[in-house]
Amino acid sequence: MSAEKMISPIHPVRQFQLDPDFRRKCDYVREKEKQQLAPTRFQSGAEVAVAGFDFKCPVTPGMTANDLQAHLGKTMRAIDEMSQFVAFWDGPRQIFSFDSHLAGLLSETEVGDVPWEVVRLPYEAFYVHFGCALTESLDFNGRKYKADGAYVRLQKGPSVIEGFLSGALHVIVTTKLVEPKYEEACKANTVWRSLKEPVYTVTISGTDGETVGSALERGRKAELELAKHHDDNLLKNALQLAAEEGVSTFDARNIHAEEQRFLRGEKLTTEALPLLFNCIFYLTSVAGEVEPVFPPDSPKGLVEKLAKANTPNRRSILSDDLLRRGYTKIRFISDPVPRTETVGASAGRSVRTHWRRGHWRRQPIGAGLARVALKWIRPCVVNADKGEPIVGRVYDVRKDEVGGTSS
Repeated sequence: MSAEKMISPIHPVRQFQLDPDFRRKCDYVREKEKQQLAPTRFQSGAEVAVAGFDFKCPVTPGMTANDLQAHLGKTMRAIDEMSQFVAFWDGPRQIFSFDSHLAGLLSETEVGDVPWEVVRLPYEAFYVHFGCALTESLDFNGRKYKADGAYVRLQKGPSVIEGFLSGALHVIVTTKLVEPKYEEACKANTVWRSLKEPVYTVTISGTDGETVGSALERGRKAELELAKHHDDNLLKNALQLAAEEGVSTFDARNIHAEEQRFLRGEKLTTEALPLLFNCIFYLTSVAGEVEPVFPPDSPKGLVEKLAKANTPNRRSILSDDLLRRGYTKIRFISDPVPRTETVGASAGRSVRTHWRRGHWRRQPIGAGLARVALKWIRPCVVNADKGEPIVGRVYDVRKDEVGGTSS
């Protein structure tokens, strides 16, 4: 089996496959969080404690304060991403995977005008895999990536960050390597052992009377301002560390690395976030209860032993073994409606083939019709018999590695 077939399309599972040290890093984060170390000042030997995690900041001849700034930013971001992943993986691990056909329909559905107050979540923390139905791509370090899903976490209380309101949704948009193939990347990856894929964070929040579209716009602006604030702090920390370590501060400046990083991923998040909200609305308004199952690429022997285990202790041992290997149950979401829906032109009219975009209809329900339910009005292709759509997307659908489909 090729490397392309062995790599999972589901981001939480894929992490264990792309980095041979990933399990060790997870254990390191768990151990540090158990110790509950408080942040401390910069220490001798270029040791820095950030949010309880000590890490080496290599000081080499010719290094500048800007080099320190870049290193501090990368390390702090890596620690934050690992901490958030461990919190997700060690929690309930609610994972949804949409097949590409359904994800394609949802990507052709308008979501910006839906009132923010009707947003409901299937869980307080979960991950959505899109089915790779998106078109925007990111070229970075000679590789091409596309957004393939998102982690979502609900903030229950108020935030100290301007622009992040109570009830905010903290979203981490994940990406998947699309060029070169994983097999080719593994062969060419002679220096770096990890094939870690970029992720981008946006916090979305709104108030009653606003729309999802206005909440998305607020989130982008607030995240950009937060990135600028991080850049200012990184420069200050780099200058302090440089003074303690005798590193030159000549011509030191703010390199705006976090701001540039946010802007680099903005086209991916701009495309992915509306689809994410459409997936959320589908899960809470359309989809019924879906039983989680282990994906087909899980170790068959272990899964069968777990199914036959007749004691809680045995089940716990086998479950822990699967989790350590990076395997967990997933809720696979597919479209139950046959793929034959098209609309013809009215009598006497000739309409060019195009997508008629879907939308969410708001229906008052309950006592006094005080509550609102969402009904999905599905997108469709108008006059499909006249040719391919001139608006929307055409998908090359193939079998997915986990039993669904992907484009």
